[in-house]
Amino acid sequence: MKILAIAGSNAEHSSNMALLHFMQRHFAKDVEIKVRDVKGIPMFCEDADFPASVTELSKQIKAADALIFSTPEEQNSVPSSLKSVLEWLSYHCDALQGKPVGIISASTQPQGGVRAQNRLRTILTSNGLDCLIFNGAEYALGEADHAFDSQGNLKSPGSVNALDAYLASFQTWAQAQK
Repeated sequence: MKILAIAGSNAEHSSNMALLHFMQRHFAKDVEIKVRDVKGIPMFCEDADFPASVTELSKQIKAADALIFSTPEEQNSVPSSLKSVLEWLSYHCDALQGKPVGIISASTQPQGGVRAQNRLRTILTSNGLDCLIFNGAEYALGEADHAFDSQGNLKSPGSVNALDAYLASFQTWAQAQK
């Protein structure tokens, strides 16, 4: 299975990007995970020309079997950079149509971004996106600023086990969507 994993942060040092890179290494034997972020994609503007960066992202999405969004939580919601990307993808673009999508999060807050996950689920049900949203197991990494060791690995065995369970459940569901 080929998964495109998108970090919804445009921060220089993103816990969500760190989480996705850990997943890429940790699951390398079982699944191909390509990691990218939302940097370089301009804010959505209905009057603007469709950006080449969104065209490239659309191609990457279409080439993947499934997507995983890893979102930070900002003011109880998703960051504007991620929301803007989704607005572009819903505008004259069918990249997400029928695509299995999972949602995870990493946050410096103890609850790990669960409010952002809920908000992202709502956004993904918007007209023009038409993706299939995984509502099974959840994964939210709390206190992410202390969750990784110096090599970028999750320190807590419980966090790793929960991530293992999440991805196994997500893969089973995503494969059944074909």
